[in-house]
Amino acid sequence: MLNKHNFEVANFVCKEESRYSLQAILVTPQATVATDGHRLVKVTVPADRKAEDFPKADPSFHASDTFAPFLLPAESAKQIAKAIPKKQTIPILECVAIDGKQTDANGTAHLAVTDLQTFTPFTVRKPEGRFPNYESIIPKTGECTLSISVNPVYLMELCKSALEFQGGRGAYNPKIILRFRDANSSIRLECKPNDERQEWLAVLMPMRDESEPEPEPEPPAPARERLALPPGPSAEDAPEVSEARNDSGKAFLLPALKVGAVRVQAASLEKAIQAYDDGDSDFEWQDDSADDPELIRPTVAVLEETDEILEEAKSLIQ
Repeated sequence: MLNKHNFEVANFVCKEESRYSLQAILVTPQATVATDGHRLVKVTVPADRKAEDFPKADPSFHASDTFAPFLLPAESAKQIAKAIPKKQTIPILECVAIDGKQTDANGTAHLAVTDLQTFTPFTVRKPEGRFPNYESIIPKTGECTLSISVNPVYLMELCKSALEFQGGRGAYNPKIILRFRDANSSIRLECKPNDERQEWLAVLMPMRDESEPEPEPEPPAPARERLALPPGPSAEDAPEVSEARNDSGKAFLLPALKVGAVRVQAASLEKAIQAYDDGDSDFEWQDDSADDPELIRPTVAVLEETDEILEEAKSLIQ
């Protein structure tokens, strides 16, 4: 079953008389397709419309959802689209049925519409030729690295403005360039200067696609990487060793590391960072270096304010 949207692809067929197969639309049980060699449009059939629901208004016509793909002249497609009943309360009446058996049997396609009062059949000669393998040029969703949603009305108006800037439809080789930074940033549109050497530039904001799931947030970088910390201390870097205990009483060593004018107890900082990366989110800093202002001895404890503590650690070693 086809509806008006399936026939609207006829607007994109090739206008060159020598390319017979591209002057028609391809009709398959799954979709209708048209291309002029520069652009391609594919519209799938309405999934909730079945041939078995089409009214049996003529005993010689048997609507079917299965048939061999065939070509339908663009002009015939437009005529059939005009015959589709408008504003029907029964959705199936806004569709065009195909008699698959008769269409497959000979060189003509058999289609029909009805409003329950009038049955209008169409018998159209199928053009000779072979439609190109269009599936091979459609990028697969999984192969696309960037997905951006935009308002089609805004995009259409901007493209129309860019075309007029370059001289309208009669201009030689008009074009518009779209530049993307990422999926969430504004889109830059530009075109070549016109005869007056003016420049045309526009910005289009992307839309949030509610139908797509939110992307999984990237896991946070390890604390050492986020704080841009130097490598851990070696024995030569940390000649001084003292001992500290956390709230549970577990002891660990605190070798001192001199960083700039301030010596930081490197092992304690390493302990805090490792605990942070392992998911422990609470620390407390204690300064027991009253005898030596330059010696800061932080002690790990399971308390709170992780990010603030790590920021303080960063400020200490800068």
